[in-house]
Amino acid sequence: MHTLTKVFIVLWALLSVFIMALAVPLVMNNDTWKARYQQENAKRVAAETTAALASRDLDLANIAKAQSESALQKIISGLKEDAAAAGTRLADLRSQLSTVRQEKDAIEAQLTRLSAAAETNANIIKTMGEEITRRRDESLVLMARTTDLEDELRDTLGRLDVALQAQRTLQEQMQVLRTQLAGGGTDSRRAPGEDLGPPVASPLVSGRVMSVVMGADGNRYVEVNLGSRDGVSENMKFLLARGGNFLGNLIITKVELNRAVGYVELDQGQVQINDEVRGGLGLSRL
Repeated sequence: MHTLTKVFIVLWALLSVFIMALAVPLVMNNDTWKARYQQENAKRVAAETTAALASRDLDLANIAKAQSESALQKIISGLKEDAAAAGTRLADLRSQLSTVRQEKDAIEAQLTRLSAAAETNANIIKTMGEEITRRRDESLVLMARTTDLEDELRDTLGRLDVALQAQRTLQEQMQVLRTQLAGGGTDSRRAPGEDLGPPVASPLVSGRVMSVVMGADGNRYVEVNLGSRDGVSENMKFLLARGGNFLGNLIITKVELNRAVGYVELDQGQVQINDEVRGGLGLSRL
């Protein structure tokens, strides 16, 4: 073999040993770096996983935070609305309180006035009671005086009836005399036992003429506002007068409950509506 070739072989062997010596640490270092790479990669994956989980947790936290903020915002809005409503109610309550206080003041003022009025009314009632007592005493005195005056009036009416009866008798006598003179002096004096005429009504019975008509028999008939309830009966005699002047006698011919009709005796042709109708002296006869 050629020397150069041998040199090359020796160099190649040395180079192989050298390369081998270099390759062994390199291979060992490669395994180490590979293991480290795998470890770091595992750490990176774990870190990325942790970061992903952290990001998810952060997103969830953000979502929860957003939801919480929204809920809190709603709660805050509701609380603000409640506060506004409470403020409005408070204003209303203050207004009502002011109104109630004004009404209270008005009621107290009214009570004061009523108290004063009650005191005044009590004084008035006391004064009125005294006045009523005085007036009652005066009334009793007046009633006694009225009774006396009524007795005097009855006496006066009795005397007046007597006077009117006397006047009527004189007027009848004058009418009879006129009739005698007109008829040639016929004696009109009543004979003994002659009928004394119809009964005369009570002087307490009085009324008014309601109508006057002329009958077919030539007598004047009068309707009066007296009837059976007033004690009027047929053939009863009444006095017709106006202002104290004798107008004639009324002889009742028909009686109803509230009215009566009769003819005028000693008629002077002056009887009118609203003329007075009066009774005579009890039930005596002329």
